[in-house]
Amino acid sequence: METELAFGLELRYEEDILHNDKQIIKDIEQFVQKDLCVAIVGAEIESNFSFIFRELCNLLPNCRLVLHMIGPNIKRKQDENYDNLKMKFEKKTLFHQIEDIDIQFDFIICFNSGFVAYRSWIKTIEKFMMMKIPVFTTERCYLTLSMFDKAKENRDVRLTNFSINPFRSVVKKSCQQYDLSWLSNSFICKLEF
Repeated sequence: METELAFGLELRYEEDILHNDKQIIKDIEQFVQKDLCVAIVGAEIESNFSFIFRELCNLLPNCRLVLHMIGPNIKRKQDENYDNLKMKFEKKTLFHQIEDIDIQFDFIICFNSGFVAYRSWIKTIEKFMMMKIPVFTTERCYLTLSMFDKAKENRDVRLTNFSINPFRSVVKKSCQQYDLSWLSNSFICKLEF
């Protein structure tokens, strides 16, 4: 009986998530009817996942997605072009070290950024503030996001709109140190300047 109940609850949870994801896509599609230019800052493994971004493009057929991969750990690759997706491998450097940005981004996203773990983000966040472009970040756990306020060193920036990321990874990973599991890109929020 307990197993059937647990399975039923899990199935209901999955249906709710699927319904919410479909609603989010509909909401996004209403506003996106053009090229969408996005910088993926701190890109690493994301540069290998064009198939995932192509799936996103299938959900947004009226939009051409132009992704600019920027980060010191991206693999040097040739740009990739598909029907409604273009992936550009811009710079193998830190974002704040780029002096000649002549691209007008619609927004910036930093996947699993680790803002509180790496001091190099301080100058990058300052550059985000000067550019006045919407910036979103994802993290593995809520604790990392909540530590941001303590680590920001009195800068006029904060993280807002914490929520579970509907597009998070579905593959659970385990943390041997704390015996906890986590999902990549579990939480999403916006940087407010």
